[in-house]
Amino acid sequence: MRASVPILLALAVVGTSACDRQDVGCYDRSEAHVRISTSLTSLPLPTEGESLDGSFSTWGVGEVVFDAGGVSVGFDLELEDEAVIPDLHADSVGTVTLEGWDFTGSSTAPTEPTIRVSNDDGTLFILGNGEWSSGDGGWDVSSPRDMDTCTTYERDGGSGRHKPVFLTLGDASARLLQGDTAVLGGLDVTVLSAQSNNRSHPWAPCSTADCPWEKLSWMAVAPGLEIPEAE
Repeated sequence: MRASVPILLALAVVGTSACDRQDVGCYDRSEAHVRISTSLTSLPLPTEGESLDGSFSTWGVGEVVFDAGGVSVGFDLELEDEAVIPDLHADSVGTVTLEGWDFTGSSTAPTEPTIRVSNDDGTLFILGNGEWSSGDGGWDVSSPRDMDTCTTYERDGGSGRHKPVFLTLGDASARLLQGDTAVLGGLDVTVLSAQSNNRSHPWAPCSTADCPWEKLSWMAVAPGLEIPEAE
């Protein structure tokens, strides 16, 4: 009987730990993060909330160029190995409207942009790197630092921990973890990465392995927009 006491205690600890057993996304180890960056482009960045009508003359990994009536804006896309995004090049989708938010930042607070691309039929694509509200009673995305939902695992010289993302569009809402998908407003929504990490990283505001650093990318895609298979 005495030998069973440690076993019972171990079972009790497991039963009261974080929610990994219920949340499949806690175990997702995919490298599918997409970062909207501003480090490479020499073009003006999208103006906060401004709608630009034009087309993408360059779209994909590296510098993105959007031409709008003689004015061009730009940014960069950095994709991890398993990341895939739809083709928004002018040859594929034609003339569209581009909107961008949160393209400004500092050395200790990196940019966390969101872009939305639409046409006469509605939204084609939304890609975000941070919490975001469209400000019109529509989209709201929140994902605060979370040290409870998932347990940590070792990665990149430190510890990683997945966190939930809460998305709302009108009366519809979803709670998603990394790798999870849902349908909101007729769009296919995927959380590409959602983590509350402690590790040494050039985007973190410190240089040691215990740096708090949030990693987030999510996208919403119109059903008719083709997404290539991951290589």
